[in-house]
Amino acid sequence: MNPEKFTHKSNAALAGGHELALNAGHAQYTPVHLAVALISDAGGLFRQAVLNVAGSNEAVNSFERVLRQSLKKIPAQDPPPDEVPANTALVKCLRRAQTAQKKRGDSHLAVDQLILGLIEDSQVADCMKEAGVAVARVKSEIEKLRGE
Repeated sequence: MNPEKFTHKSNAALAGGHELALNAGHAQYTPVHLAVALISDAGGLFRQAVLNVAGSNEAVNSFERVLRQSLKKIPAQDPPPDEVPANTALVKCLRRAQTAQKKRGDSHLAVDQLILGLIEDSQVADCMKEAGVAVARVKSEIEKLRGE
């Protein structure tokens, strides 16, 4: 994955998720780490889409809480590992995002494409369902916000 083919915001989100994994002492970087990084961005697209669909900040906060609880279930290492590679599920999310990028003919992978690839991950989708957030509605909201 070439970081030069990602937008600045996509790279920032990916770096934020990676930092979460490193700081928690996790052995792998998962889709949940990336989802937390994206949803915790107060002005971010993911947070806005969930808010528009759910209609309240409570629902957004509930989703973020469920994601963070999911992170706590991941085993931590002490001392933390020197490197935290992306796990298979995250690589699949990124590939789905790249497929969306190519379909749209975009030169760089944007945050909306990251989110669309991410919400298809079973663990992230389960967190959304647990928080009462409809995956299909968030997907169409992301596409609407993008202007499709």
